[in-house]
Amino acid sequence: MPTKFSQQEQQIIREKLVNKATEFFSKHGFKKTSVKELTDAAGVSKGSFYSFFDSKEELLFEVFEEQEKFRNKIMSEVVNSDMEAEEAIKYLFHKALENIERNQIFQRIYEENLMERIIRKIPPQRIKKHQEQDLNDALGFIKHLQKNSNLIDEPPKVIVGLFRAAFFLTLYENEIGKDIYEDVANLLIECLAKGLTQTEEQ
Repeated sequence: MPTKFSQQEQQIIREKLVNKATEFFSKHGFKKTSVKELTDAAGVSKGSFYSFFDSKEELLFEVFEEQEKFRNKIMSEVVNSDMEAEEAIKYLFHKALENIERNQIFQRIYEENLMERIIRKIPPQRIKKHQEQDLNDALGFIKHLQKNSNLIDEPPKVIVGLFRAAFFLTLYENEIGKDIYEDVANLLIECLAKGLTQTEEQ
């Protein structure tokens, strides 16, 4: 029977599980990491794991959400700067793609084709909440650039959709070709930044 923990203990253990999962999933991959390995590393029983997460996939999703926070940090840096839209878009994409490419959790999710598995295992309402939060954060960023800079006056949701489509580039590095991937990414960012910027003539 799982041990009962105080609220403070629950928070500490949950953080330990997330931290250990980040470490183990990065090093060994999701499929090769067992729940027992994670609970042993966190110092709790295997049965107690399910007091915190319904599945290993739910834990991975929480790790994924933690890793995604870098985007808000980048957007905050832009919002608190005096960058014009073109420079801001270049900064966002270069920083974000750099982070995605070196982040072992993101790489594992892509390499092991785990996103569909996560979506199947996570309650739909949690996925929806995550998507809505992502959208709201991105919309706030776009609206800021439209109000305070020279980002084109298109519906913010459309621009967010374009950004999302561009980020899918990271999934096709092998198909694009590793030898030209970086040049393709740089050209795409350049085209997006210029294409989404209003000039004085416009």
